[in-house]
Amino acid sequence: MTSRTLLIILTFLIPGQLSADEVRPLRPVNTYSIVARDAATGELGVGVQSHWFSVGSGVLWAEPGIGAVATQSFTDPDYGPLGLQLMRGGKSAAEALAALVGVDEHANVRQVGMVDADGIVANHTGQMSIDEHCEIAGDNFTVQANLMWKPTVCDAMVTAYASAQGDLAERMMVALEAVEQRAAICAANSRRQCWLSAAIAHCRRGPGVSWICASRTMQRHCSRCADC
Repeated sequence: MTSRTLLIILTFLIPGQLSADEVRPLRPVNTYSIVARDAATGELGVGVQSHWFSVGSGVLWAEPGIGAVATQSFTDPDYGPLGLQLMRGGKSAAEALAALVGVDEHANVRQVGMVDADGIVANHTGQMSIDEHCEIAGDNFTVQANLMWKPTVCDAMVTAYASAQGDLAERMMVALEAVEQRAAICAANSRRQCWLSAAIAHCRRGPGVSWICASRTMQRHCSRCADC
């Protein structure tokens, strides 16, 4: 157990033991994501695309009836399980994110979005996040992006998500596709290329009163975008 985890447990008196790896900033990767709740059904989800292989393994976290988290930029995966643990203990998404940021020595390079089961959303983009970056919190959702070519990525995602049809997973997919359609993650700089992997986690009601959480990860080879 790290000192950071212990401090959170002592602060909020959450029962049970948590473990986390030593906090180490990783290399930044251009990534954009959406974290959302369907107000009508209570479904929760999070979707991400990135120029990084198997991005879903470290970015996406969701739990039915609790919340969803996306953690990116210089990613610290601890924000996922610890954020859900705090929300499970009764904290809102805003309170959970504030607690984690408050004890993170490298909060200035993190980018995180959270939503809880009540639809409260919160996001954080550290002051040292690499341009172009953006974040927009809306009604039951938040979008965030870093290391982009254009800062309009978040606006494109919000517009697409608000006008999309279908269930929560379908609408999140439309938001992600809106960025790719604009070729907004491409530039002359070779580090800013098309997405190599994408993932979606979606928690919805199944038969009876049970909940089903499904996730899917997609990967592809991608050279420089033709529109760059």
